[in-house]
Amino acid sequence: MTKNISVIIVLQFIFISSVFLIFNGLHNQTLYNNTLGLISKNYQNINGERQMVKKPFDEINNDNFFQWDAKHYKLISVFGYDTSKAGSDYIFAFFPMFPLLLKFIPESYSAVLGLNFILFSVSIIFLCFIFSSKKERFENLALCLSLPSIIIFLIPYSEATFSFFVAIGIFGYVKKRYTLYFVGLFCAALTRPSYTFLVISILCLEFLQLLKYKVELNFLKQTVMKIIPLLLGTLVVILFQNTFEGSTPLKFIEVQEYWGNKLRVPGSFKDWSHEGFAINIGVLFFVFIPLIVLLFKRYILSFSDTILEIRNNRMAYLVDLSAVYIFGSTLFILMFRGGSLHCLFRFTLCTPFFFILLFSRHLMLRQLTKGQKVGSYIFGLVLGALVLTLCGYSSKWDFLDLGFVILSFWFGLIYLGQFILDKYKKGLLCVLFFVNVVWTAYLLNSYINNSWIFA
Repeated sequence: MTKNISVIIVLQFIFISSVFLIFNGLHNQTLYNNTLGLISKNYQNINGERQMVKKPFDEINNDNFFQWDAKHYKLISVFGYDTSKAGSDYIFAFFPMFPLLLKFIPESYSAVLGLNFILFSVSIIFLCFIFSSKKERFENLALCLSLPSIIIFLIPYSEATFSFFVAIGIFGYVKKRYTLYFVGLFCAALTRPSYTFLVISILCLEFLQLLKYKVELNFLKQTVMKIIPLLLGTLVVILFQNTFEGSTPLKFIEVQEYWGNKLRVPGSFKDWSHEGFAINIGVLFFVFIPLIVLLFKRYILSFSDTILEIRNNRMAYLVDLSAVYIFGSTLFILMFRGGSLHCLFRFTLCTPFFFILLFSRHLMLRQLTKGQKVGSYIFGLVLGALVLTLCGYSSKWDFLDLGFVILSFWFGLIYLGQFILDKYKKGLLCVLFFVNVVWTAYLLNSYINNSWIFA
């Protein structure tokens, strides 16, 4: 076991070192011009006007590392929910756990980046050892680090903290250690408001079990024990925020209007950035639509067997919980954003629940025949490519669409891996890993330039 952990840590170190090796190398004008500069441009933000220009990567520093949401987290860590410092009450949308952690580390970009990557790495190790067999762990970790969304765990956002605490909670649930479960999910509820999807997902699965089995006092008690740490964590956030002027008990919900979150019929697809749009289209056609099919087969066509399995098997329960969570998060974006896909991959791919699905994918994919796996992949690839080609927002194919290309190859390995010889599969994964290192370095530079944010 110690050897396995060492190998995993080495691979994580190789990834982060490679990202910064390329990132720092592309500061050089000549090297940039003769490599990435041949196929891409970088953002330049002057007085709020963003333009794509041919220039090498910028130097990272403590000022440009805190952009977009990160500015709010930094303000909270220093001033709390002081609206006079923030300039508006939208700061109440951000939960306090990640800002609290920032108080205990040096005020430097390297410390924050290191904290986030460590929290992410530890959460992946936890989940990988819970849901993966020994022979699958290295490949699964390499797949994690080959996702085009991995940048979210490097910048000063709260996803790494959320994943860490959820992983602790899941470990406690699997090992039947309720104290660990309670602490993990309680802290997760202090980190991100996306806990809402988790509570709803738990209640959905519990309700489905009630359809099959009679109401039992012990059953209801277990349901309450599952959601109580999330509810108590939210209560603590409410009480803490209410110590500041301008807050109300549900202020963190009220301020969602600033992001345009309201129930409406989706319009044409759009986003805040082309980079994010390409990845989000991939999520729609490679994740969301297949989940609809899999959940239909599992809960409509095989309802009795499925409910019996998740009632008696904690691992199966967590896999189904993750599927419902990802499905619900995507549905929320579609129904409450009017066609804007902004943050879709952040709410799905950048969660511990997606990694659970990845590590236990054999439980979901076993419901599909070989032909169905091939058909699902081709359907997602063709439809996703058509949307990117024909959608007015996307306009034309270029380097900014690389996220979709990476995700396409990534899901190709997932769906079609059984048809590929092991040595070729490893070679393809190595290539994908390296391409994603370059993509991650590019997104990091895009982020510090205060470009149109990708998530």
